Amino acid sequence: MPVISISCLSYSLGERLVHDVAEQLGYDRLGEEVFKEAAASMGVPVEKMHRALEEAPSFFGMSVEARLKCLAHFSAVLAKMLLSDDVLYEGPFGHHIIKGVSHVFKARITASKADRAAHLAKEAAITIHDAGQRIEKADKKRLMAAHLLFGADDDDQENFDLIINTSKMDAQAAVAVLCEAVSQRRYRPMTYSIGCLKDLELASRVKALISGLAPRAQVQARSGNIKINAGGIGGKGKKKLEALRKKIEDESGVSSVEIEFGGDLTDQLIGKFR
Repeated sequence: MPVISISCLSYSLGERLVHDVAEQLGYDRLGEEVFKEAAASMGVPVEKMHRALEEAPSFFGMSVEARLKCLAHFSAVLAKMLLSDDVLYEGPFGHHIIKGVSHVFKARITASKADRAAHLAKEAAITIHDAGQRIEKADKKRLMAAHLLFGADDDDQENFDLIINTSKMDAQAAVAVLCEAVSQRRYRPMTYSIGCLKDLELASRVKALISGLAPRAQVQARSGNIKINAGGIGGKGKKKLEALRKKIEDESGVSSVEIEFGGDLTDQLIGKFR
């Protein structure tokens, strides 16, 4: 069976659907434990991991470098956990972190803003107007965080294999549609796709290892061969990164390490936020 990554917009009733889908398929659910393990690997409070991935960028907020370091550790933990069979991740940005793996099924649960506001207003005992403003603020934060961390539009439909609108489909039907969709042959794990996920996990693990020195480095892995592009890093940083080579080579699954320093990396990640 495929691995599943679900992104739920706030107050879209996605939590209920995720529970029912996981129960029907017999999948283990992943969510907050990814944040906790990533925070533990960095030695930081889990709240900092949430802020790094979920807060909108601001002049007085967390630096881009600190956010990218948190993202590196979060990505490494998520990729490792998704190597297990029959798991469902529900949380932010799985569709951006896990790319190019055909057996990772990516879904978005959404609803109309009116329905989302109504759900929030009922839960928080506030007016529909205030709830609508909160929903708009939450969406803006999510979109800005995605643009900062991935240079991507989080609402681009191309990010997902399936989008379910709970304003147009009841919960029972939505669960049936999602379970039917993931059962398609095209999403079954194959030798090649499993290899792609293993490569991604190894690259993510190495990136987390070097993120303190080169948080913007690009890391690729293919069958144990690691290629690091650390363009833009300073002279002292180059020496420190070279000093880490042995530690990288000792990582499980690593066969060889190539480090490139030539050519500055295009700073696509911070784009308009400079």
